[in-house]
Amino acid sequence: MRRSAFLLLALLAGCGGAEDPTYTFRDNPSAILASKADFDPMRMAGLWHEVARFPDGACAGGRVLYAPSPGDTLVVQETCGGTTRTGSVSPSGPGRQSVTLGQETHESWVLWADTGYRTVVQVAPDGTAGRVLDRELILPADRRKAVLEVLDFNGFNASDLVFSPAG
Repeated sequence: MRRSAFLLLALLAGCGGAEDPTYTFRDNPSAILASKADFDPMRMAGLWHEVARFPDGACAGGRVLYAPSPGDTLVVQETCGGTTRTGSVSPSGPGRQSVTLGQETHESWVLWADTGYRTVVQVAPDGTAGRVLDRELILPADRRKAVLEVLDFNGFNASDLVFSPAG
């Protein structure tokens, strides 16, 4: 009996979401995942606040500063707690970006940006990560509703999204 209980606990411990590198926040993989075809990366220039994210082990509540660079590239500076990482963001397709921070490079898709580029939804195309950036610390209710609808439409489990205390 004790051995069975221990094995059950061991199995359950391995079922955590973000700790499992194969875990995806997309609970509907048959939904079409569509990046924003008319996304303008240069409109990302300036300061952004991370107001929500999927709990993928990265920094919550961080700041991101984008600055234009020659061509379609942006210089990016991400600050989390007392740590700042600098890198670059280059277009890899419509609404798709290749992000390099330090020695790490990953793909990021923009699913949605409001018309004023005040709120942006970015995700990993494999569904393992995602975040919401906003120009302000607090995400207004109308855009929060839109974010949740966009994530749901693209097959993400929006209930997994964690909002920052201010967001």
